[in-house]
Amino acid sequence: MRILPGRLLAVLDPEVSRASRRPRGPSPLVRPPSTRDSECEAQEASVFELLFFTERGFQAFQQFYQRAIPGYGAPEARGPKAELGFLWPQVHFHPRGLPEYAFMDFLRDFVNCTDGEALDFFEILDSDFLGVLSFQKVYAAVCIIAALSSRQLAKYVYMHSRHLYDLLSAGGRTPLLWPKVQMLQLLLGAPLDLISRICEKKAPFAQLSRAEFDEAMFHVAAHLDRGGADPLAAEVINEMDRMGPVKSKLCTIL
Repeated sequence: MRILPGRLLAVLDPEVSRASRRPRGPSPLVRPPSTRDSECEAQEASVFELLFFTERGFQAFQQFYQRAIPGYGAPEARGPKAELGFLWPQVHFHPRGLPEYAFMDFLRDFVNCTDGEALDFFEILDSDFLGVLSFQKVYAAVCIIAALSSRQLAKYVYMHSRHLYDLLSAGGRTPLLWPKVQMLQLLLGAPLDLISRICEKKAPFAQLSRAEFDEAMFHVAAHLDRGGADPLAAEVINEMDRMGPVKSKLCTIL
């Protein structure tokens, strides 16, 4: 998963987004890939800092969220909940939250991800088993992916590990088990060998304490910030290129 910085920046700061799209004089038709990558990384970092560290970015995202939900703040519709069961969130739109299909559409507007990844993220965050995500959980989801894209996930985990633990455990009302944490780590792109090393001494369905959760998430976040989960970060070295123009003894004699 990777954030789409241009779309999110258009919500958080429209003036900066419009200025970045203006032509800046003559430019080459094709820019080097390194230049494009550095510009994208800088934009991703600015988006995360604007969303996570500034009140202006938070307010802009909250206002966009309220406009995206039809009838935000209206009293909840009443209906035959007992008869509908788990279909209640799909039939009657929650006035302050996003059900499963709406969260998938909302997330894909700002994140380059598949439908399966969005649905897995919804399942991880739906710790209350209500079928609806509140604004706090949607905001946390976007912040996590923005931090992952800008390689500042360790900073986010360090500063908001308590809040993240409360979101995943419904404020301590439901136990936070290893499978949910492993699912989150896999969704973020952590390799299986790292996850297995972290939880090798734990029972498969053991309940995590706050300290264990912090340790497990910080190791994964630090690894991802270093680019360890990105297969494109690996550089293939050709041995012949590294040797340089070395002549054999036979060529020297001739």
